[in-house]
Amino acid sequence: MENHKLTSTFVAVLLLSATGCSPSLIPMDKNEMARLKSESKIHVVAYQPPNFNYSTAADGFAAGAIGALTGGLGGAVYGLAMESRASRFAKTYFLEDPVPRAKETFLAGLPEHFDVTRVAQSQEPLSDDGVENLRKNFDNGVVLDFKTESWGLISAPLSSLYQTPYAVRARLVRLADGRVLWQGYCNRDGAGSRATFDEFTANSGALLKKKLGETGEACGKELISQFLGK
Repeated sequence: MENHKLTSTFVAVLLLSATGCSPSLIPMDKNEMARLKSESKIHVVAYQPPNFNYSTAADGFAAGAIGALTGGLGGAVYGLAMESRASRFAKTYFLEDPVPRAKETFLAGLPEHFDVTRVAQSQEPLSDDGVENLRKNFDNGVVLDFKTESWGLISAPLSSLYQTPYAVRARLVRLADGRVLWQGYCNRDGAGSRATFDEFTANSGALLKKKLGETGEACGKELISQFLGK
């Protein structure tokens, strides 16, 4: 019974750490929204995703137990091994970052005054989301960017099932002064679409890919609602 409690605690910690700290929301000012009509270029970019999170209840318990026995060093080494395994898992099932789905859903929900001829999408993801780096890549206009904060397949607390958490941040940055005009954030824990590990990985991970895509789409809808102040 005690081990079960410990395992549940570690899984809860994994779920929290998978999404990290939520960035602050910055609502879009109505005047700034109106000024967007006169912007010559709206650059749309995404960033390279962080490592895929893949962990089981046993992983959480083992990391905590090893860390306690070794003063944290062993737990850190075990954590690196888990990251390596997660990377192999993502490659084995050809998993793709949900951010393109979130981005496309967001763009589809933009109001009509966002003339598509002024929207320029970058095909290659960037590695650095610093404002100065954006200025180096784009010389004028504003940048609408999308950054996956976390994504993965994690054992659900108090259950033998798994879920697919996903978190994504979006911003609108004016290059002229580097000001963040708007910032949105979506965090989905995937608890509403739980399944067994075998169900997620059957048919080359078909269900897992489907659920990751659905969380990306759901976040795209949530972000556009935040952007439009709905």
